[in-house]
Amino acid sequence: MLVKVTQEHIDKAHKNIREASKNTNELTPHSCNCPVAAALKDAFKVFYVQSNYEYLHIGRFPEDNLVFSKQTPLFIKEWMYNWDTGLVPVEPFEFELSLEGVKL
Repeated sequence: MLVKVTQEHIDKAHKNIREASKNTNELTPHSCNCPVAAALKDAFKVFYVQSNYEYLHIGRFPEDNLVFSKQTPLFIKEWMYNWDTGLVPVEPFEFELSLEGVKL
């Protein structure tokens, strides 16, 4: 499935940095509010998405049933790290998320 991370997703998202430790820029273990999570929500028409540097989790609400998890591709990990830290500017991008072996 084609997933499009748009400028709108980027503009509306929240960086994945712990509020309590802003001075250290410590990253939280996951996010439901990053641009990648928002793009996955739009692509799969689901309420629950959690993204992190290891997995992309997609689920349904109100049951909160996990529909599937996929390992986060390296280029998306790098993009999310750049987004979270602000060290490198990020731009909209598209990626194909293989659903091979996934029951929807």
